Amino acid sequence: MTETEIAKLVSSAISDAGAEPKDVLVQSGPNSVIPHWMPSRRRIEVGDVIVIDVTATYNDYYGDLTRTLVIGDPPSEFWRVYDLVRRAHDEAIASIREGVTGSYVDSIARRVITEGGYGQYFIHRTGHGIGLEVHEEPFISQSYGKPLPRGSAFTIEPGIYLPGRFGVRLESNVVIRLDGRVEVLDNYWPDVIIKA
Repeated sequence: MTETEIAKLVSSAISDAGAEPKDVLVQSGPNSVIPHWMPSRRRIEVGDVIVIDVTATYNDYYGDLTRTLVIGDPPSEFWRVYDLVRRAHDEAIASIREGVTGSYVDSIARRVITEGGYGQYFIHRTGHGIGLEVHEEPFISQSYGKPLPRGSAFTIEPGIYLPGRFGVRLESNVVIRLDGRVEVLDNYWPDVIIKA
């Protein structure tokens, strides 16, 4: 299958579930190193890393989710990079509470990836607010010094992109509830390896 064919299947599944697909990004092989690559006619091959980033709306509110998969045996260094991104994702989420700044949460994810030796390959912000827009405040970035308020919803999406090799991004949706509890709104973690 091609990236475009997979994107169409994902969009159809979202529509069948009663939501409205927006951007469905399928980035395979060398395209997985481009954070917001639009699906192409590139045919998926055994050994490819595939980053799938899906945005959709339900009752006009956005959701945004990214998972990384591999067809067959992963390339060398894949598990080291994947585990580092997953740890950055999880530690950033664990640091969230009402009143911390977006830059603080970003610094947690960035520290994990930098200490793991891949800081120069984390080339975008850690997250962004979601709601009636797919990108809105609060931003989880190095420059966002405002505190995260109760009632805010945002993504956490660290990534590592190795030029000429592969990229890994993992994205979840998080909310700070009105009572101050932090909740991750998605729990979809498919098997990373898809048998060829």
